[in-house]
Amino acid sequence: MSRKNHEMIDGKLLQTDKKYAQLKLKQKEKIAEWMFQATRDYYMKKYTFPNDKHLEEVVDIVYEKIEDAEIWIPYGEVFKHYKSKRSDINKRIRRSLNEKEESRIEKVCFMNMCMIQDDKGNVLALDKVNDSYTGTTFPGGHVEQNEIFQKSMIREVWEETGLTIETPKLCGLYH
Repeated sequence: MSRKNHEMIDGKLLQTDKKYAQLKLKQKEKIAEWMFQATRDYYMKKYTFPNDKHLEEVVDIVYEKIEDAEIWIPYGEVFKHYKSKRSDINKRIRRSLNEKEESRIEKVCFMNMCMIQDDKGNVLALDKVNDSYTGTTFPGGHVEQNEIFQKSMIREVWEETGLTIETPKLCGLYH
């Protein structure tokens, strides 16, 4: 047997270029369930789905379970697969939470959006392209726990545009 794409790890000959598609069906089903559980736990803790910066948090939890189950697949393959499936996982979580909605207390998630306009009437807009939102929008995002609403707007504008604003004015609420 050629060892070109293999490494000996803990007495086992493992394929270093193994693809997710090469896993057995039962292994894929287990991993899919672990991805769902880890994403749901993340959502229940933070009231938001993991964005591109926080995907590793979920994949790390899943990969630990994969290693415990002695399933061999490179971390990068699991990460790539999770990234491709997270939109479907998020939808499944939303559906499962909506079914339980009548029996639970409503949780509130505050968000902000800031329109920035110069003295000539030009308006700043972002063209976002990611799994959680794609399209044209104003800078904005989640209000963190114990964060003052106005401070959250200043932070979000700076994070998304690099611009520093000082005294944003509240112009409306949407429920």
